[in-house]
Amino acid sequence: MFLTASVLRMLAVKHYTDRANNAVKWLVNLYPDSVFSEPLKYAIEGGKRFRPILLYLAHEALGGGGNPDPAAAAIELMHTASLIHDDLIDGDARRRGRKSFHVKYGETSAILIADYILSLALRVGSMYSDRRILYELSEAARRMSEGEMLEYRLLSSSDPIELGSYIKVIELKTASIFSAAGRIGALIAGGKDDTVDALGEYGRMIGLAYQLKDDLLDWFSEGEISTLLKLKNPEETIGRMAVELISTAKRKLDALPESRAKNIMIYLADYAISRNE
Repeated sequence: MFLTASVLRMLAVKHYTDRANNAVKWLVNLYPDSVFSEPLKYAIEGGKRFRPILLYLAHEALGGGGNPDPAAAAIELMHTASLIHDDLIDGDARRRGRKSFHVKYGETSAILIADYILSLALRVGSMYSDRRILYELSEAARRMSEGEMLEYRLLSSSDPIELGSYIKVIELKTASIFSAAGRIGALIAGGKDDTVDALGEYGRMIGLAYQLKDDLLDWFSEGEISTLLKLKNPEETIGRMAVELISTAKRKLDALPESRAKNIMIYLADYAISRNE
């Protein structure tokens, strides 16, 4: 049977998704007797695994080498922690078609499990001889926290939110972990500084565009920062920004040799803004 290029790309993405799922399960089960073990298993169910997939692709695009699985798992769990806190702060009762973590396990557990996840990320960072990997994980965690706090302050204010402040929030909250995924994948593969920077920028721009698309899909939902933006035509303004980001992100891949991984990264860039969910 002849398979089209798009089908082959989707099959390849499924391979990385399955690998990410296995890596996440390994990290969650690292301490099976932990009081957080069962709640964390609930928290990780579902999700696209976009961030660890990006890490795997950056790693493979540079020829592989080393073991990216622990770092991929840490990146996904850090994202999970941000979702748990996001739902708690926003008062969202549902996530991925189920009860949000704080609704099922309580607000105290929702706060404390992020501390536990951070400890797992630190453990992962200590597994690599390259200290820059631990730095990238810690820097992503710091920036995500800064973004969450900035968003909270903006939403708590009666002042209209400027476009620049909105972009700053998603730069910190969302793009930072995408950027870390690209950089860490490149570092594990032994990439040179300029290539690490290029893949970090690719990830950052994909993260920005991904969140812009998310906000367009959910623009008028109550409690979202995007609802307080004073834009006459948000679909045109935000949509144009997302397209420009993706175009620039794909140009960052010019630094890479031709490979299956590079082609999938181009496909994922387009997917980030063409999806409907």
